[in-house]
Amino acid sequence: MLPLVFAPKAFAAESVQAIPTAGIADKAAGEIIAAMAHIFDPLIDLVVTISFPVASAMIVFKLFMGFFRDQGEVWEGIGKVSLVYILIQMSPIFIKILKQLGTLAVGI
Repeated sequence: MLPLVFAPKAFAAESVQAIPTAGIADKAAGEIIAAMAHIFDPLIDLVVTISFPVASAMIVFKLFMGFFRDQGEVWEGIGKVSLVYILIQMSPIFIKILKQLGTLAVGI
């Protein structure tokens, strides 16, 4: 083991040059954040598009269940379905707000 300590360094570099990466890293981070901001847009559009038929079917089902259950439960269920539908329809607005907050946080 001792002879290896005094052996010449075969793979040692003669000179090391620094590569400026600060500007490249900032630009790459900005592009990554911009790409991540739009990655879920198709999924959100799909959920918003199918929310009306799904909510309509659930409301009709709740009304049908009114024959077998208490009317208070039925209208409470319809209210919950309606509230979820409204929140889903408003989700693109919430996403835009979060995107703007994200760009503000990155700019700090």
